[in-house]
Amino acid sequence: MTPKEKLSFIQQKFPELYSLLEMNVPFVVENTEHMTREDAEICNCWIAFYCGKIENPQLMMSLLF
Repeated sequence: MTPKEKLSFIQQKFPELYSLLEMNVPFVVENTEHMTREDAEICNCWIAFYCGKIENPQLMMSLLF
């Protein structure tokens, strides 16, 4: 899945996580075509935070960039 497809999936299935990403990494959400490795790492931190909060490590592994 491309980063753009993954963000679309997150937006549809996990709106709370998508909101976290919008608030904390808006430059990535708005411009996935130019996502750098560092941008992906920041997104992954927020994904890990969210999945830890809901206690779902399997979901985290499937959502990481």
